[in-house]
Amino acid sequence: MTQQQIQKLLNVPERTLRDWKKGNRAKLYQLLETLDYNQAEQLLNMTNNNDLKKLLENEKYFTSLRDFEKSLYQTLVSGRDTLGGSR
Repeated sequence: MTQQQIQKLLNVPERTLRDWKKGNRAKLYQLLETLDYNQAEQLLNMTNNNDLKKLLENEKYFTSLRDFEKSLYQTLVSGRDTLGGSR
């Protein structure tokens, strides 16, 4: 995704995204850049996306990017639309 798409999708100010890109959330920003905009929009528009929001908000607590990617992948492929946000 582009910075404009991330801004639109997550409703995050441009300045915040620049801070993420240059600061301690650079890995999160890099991950967001690799996502397909349409697929990300579809995931966020599902009836319950609390599990994704929780995971993204707590990215900084992961000890490595690999651990974060593993958790994100498991969440995305888990049939999350039926989970009811239990994560």
